[in-house]
Amino acid sequence: MRKGKIPGLLLLLAAIFLTCGKPKEEPVEPGIVQIMGKADWTENGEDLPFQAHSFALRVDKNVDEGSFSLTLTVRNQYGILLQSLNFADIPFNKGSYVLVKDIITFDGLSNAFFGYREADLILKAYYVVEQDSTNFFSVDSLDAETGKVSGRFSVTMSHFQAPTPAYPDTLYIRDGWYEATVNYR
Repeated sequence: MRKGKIPGLLLLLAAIFLTCGKPKEEPVEPGIVQIMGKADWTENGEDLPFQAHSFALRVDKNVDEGSFSLTLTVRNQYGILLQSLNFADIPFNKGSYVLVKDIITFDGLSNAFFGYREADLILKAYYVVEQDSTNFFSVDSLDAETGKVSGRFSVTMSHFQAPTPAYPDTLYIRDGWYEATVNYR
């Protein structure tokens, strides 16, 4: 009687063992993926109070146009967002591009926006001064396989809202550079 139970028990254990495999991995949901990078610039002749970071993203509407968007942020030592500098509709090709004052995204014109912030609240907004011939955004190196992109930028911006004594009327963002990875797959 014992001999009959052991093979049955072994068969049951083997069946359980074979069905206890690894669960299948779920496919990654498509969407916006933020990948950190590095960035720096001077603002009205002064260095940034805290280290700047960048994240590059590629949204669905940009993919067909072959462009990317880049957001550069400055956070304080507690991680609270203080400044954000956004570039949009930058061609995903090596070259230097003129920046325009453009609030409409995904229209194919490279543009920029700057905001002094308190976490998610924009305290002061700035847009590109188009008459300034020093405005540019360049893609100096690009690896289409990995999505790594780096380059330089310079832009003069003017406030969008009514003047406030706490913030400058004009921003001169100079000697800017960035390194990021664009997730475009």
